[in-house]
Amino acid sequence: MKSFLFFCFTLLTFQFTATAQTDLPWDILLDAKFTYTYDVEQDIWYNKPNFNTKVKKMDGKEVIVEGFMVPVDVTGDVYVLSAFPYSACFFCGAAGKESVMEIRMKDDNQHFKMDQMLTFKGTLELVDDIYGLMYLLKDAEVIENRKR
Repeated sequence: MKSFLFFCFTLLTFQFTATAQTDLPWDILLDAKFTYTYDVEQDIWYNKPNFNTKVKKMDGKEVIVEGFMVPVDVTGDVYVLSAFPYSACFFCGAAGKESVMEIRMKDDNQHFKMDQMLTFKGTLELVDDIYGLMYLLKDAEVIENRKR
């Protein structure tokens, strides 16, 4: 009987840890290095991201990240989450590309305000795109702000 209970406890513990989300603090995302690289196909030089080991381990995993919302199109369907408020974010030149993340919502019918602080849960994808952002949160959902 003890073996059976131990087996059930182990199974439940494994199931919980396998589906748990990981908090993704901005200091891990901000710790990015870049290599100035030439892309032959595009005939352009760009800063190729070199992702650190900690963020590489989170690639493809469900994470939780908190930041400031930056709507970037007139329809309000494309969103970027920033480590900093709009006045100090990447788009104003006060921060780097590593300080923002594209958000692709699971539910497209949500709209957010500029600089609204939100917490999201979604799947992190690391991206090496000359013209895009280097972090993407797919199937994102807003969750309750847990800390302030």
